[in-house]
Amino acid sequence: MNRDLRDLLFSLGIIVTTAAYGLVRRRTSGDADAVTSVAARVVEDVPARATVLYDGDGILDGVPGVGAAIRRAVDRDVRDEWEAVDLSGRDTLELVDVLQHDLPYYVSSGDEPHESGVYVKYGGATVVVTAVGYERVDSLSY
Repeated sequence: MNRDLRDLLFSLGIIVTTAAYGLVRRRTSGDADAVTSVAARVVEDVPARATVLYDGDGILDGVPGVGAAIRRAVDRDVRDEWEAVDLSGRDTLELVDVLQHDLPYYVSSGDEPHESGVYVKYGGATVVVTAVGYERVDSLSY
């Protein structure tokens, strides 16, 4: 067998083995390494096109992390930074979809001072809430 062909087949074998290992590992771990950070901050004004939710009854407590982030931001009067609640484990990445698709998520244009997120009236304050999800990737050792 030609040396170049043998090297090519060997390289393909390593790639296929690595891909199969990744698939098996992903199926066994599920979304256990997924993390979503739900963040909120108090804002002075609301964009004209944004829909504001009124959460006097704690409706958003049904969405994991959202109620806690809102309460922390209002209690600490966080305005210049974000008050975040990190959630990890199975299905946490779906929180990003819930905020951006199931709730009235405002998307700001690049030239305006407003934040993208869900605007919520809580107590005497208005809060913007957003979420970012990611998966932790462990480095492979060879």
